[in-house]
Amino acid sequence: MKKIELGQTISVLVALVLGDTGIVHGHHSPSIFDTQRYVTIEGRITRFDYTNPHGYLTVEAQDENGETVVWELETVAALAMRRRGIAQDDLVVGDWISVESYPPRNSARRLASAEIITKLDDTQLVVGYQSGRADLEAPVRSIAAVASDLSGVWLAESGLRQLSSGDLNSLVTEKGRVALELYDESQNPWASCVPYSAPAIMFLAETKLVENDETTIVVRSQREDAVRVIYIDGREHPEDAESSTQGHSIGHWDDGALVVDTVHFSEHAIGVSLTGVPGSLSKHLVERFELSEDGTEINYSFTMEDPEYLTGPVTGESRWSYRPDLDFETATCDLEIARRFLDAL
Repeated sequence: MKKIELGQTISVLVALVLGDTGIVHGHHSPSIFDTQRYVTIEGRITRFDYTNPHGYLTVEAQDENGETVVWELETVAALAMRRRGIAQDDLVVGDWISVESYPPRNSARRLASAEIITKLDDTQLVVGYQSGRADLEAPVRSIAAVASDLSGVWLAESGLRQLSSGDLNSLVTEKGRVALELYDESQNPWASCVPYSAPAIMFLAETKLVENDETTIVVRSQREDAVRVIYIDGREHPEDAESSTQGHSIGHWDDGALVVDTVHFSEHAIGVSLTGVPGSLSKHLVERFELSEDGTEINYSFTMEDPEYLTGPVTGESRWSYRPDLDFETATCDLEIARRFLDAL
């Protein structure tokens, strides 16, 4: 297997804050790790959790004094590893491995972000979020596929191509500013296996399954329970609808594009993708899904308002690629695994 160098060419994926075009690739921010340097951890595997929303390797190693220490090494989710061609039996208890990792900021905690694993036979496995390039997440399209409508399997690109520009203080209310200052990763919904709401769930780098009939369009994301039902039968929003993570959506066609209006969101710690700026019951989202002329992409854009936390509308746009050659698979979240990183805070 070709060796991969870990260095400055690896992009740092961070929580999207205003003009930054990255987004948290895992289920929490990489801020608990020092992504400006890396360490090599060598030892034997004593446990391998091939799980979602993260995988974990437990490795017995030696410290600088020759004492035996135990490291927990966080990896991408099992779903992402399978997409990269990494099976559960590729790493087994007793294997000796060398792992290039980002160390914890909390020096008292031996939890690192594993990036590249090298086995004794020189096989290398890319298991990290920072190394999560699109070519690792999904193979190159093997067929020349063209969609005739929005239905099918799509691969969303990571983050946004464009987001409303402006100073942070000009886009959040005083309540939003306080929430931003008080936010820490213990509030991240994925620590409780709660998926992001729209629009953030729409531009995570993962496959989406769109199902279409005469009355509804259903958009399924890989995160468990992240299912959106869009009613296209002409109904209005019910005044007494129960609030939910994905809200209540109605859609109509505008010159071939699907325009979706969503209200009745429940309160959520992630409003759009501004980490720490929540979404309220007043959140209102309008989205546009437009099939490209050649049928290979969906151009996705949104406008979101939330007067409780934002001083004005936030807009953004992204893109999905048509990928019928990829299998759509949902990831069941393991609550114990989802909360394990909290010990490092």
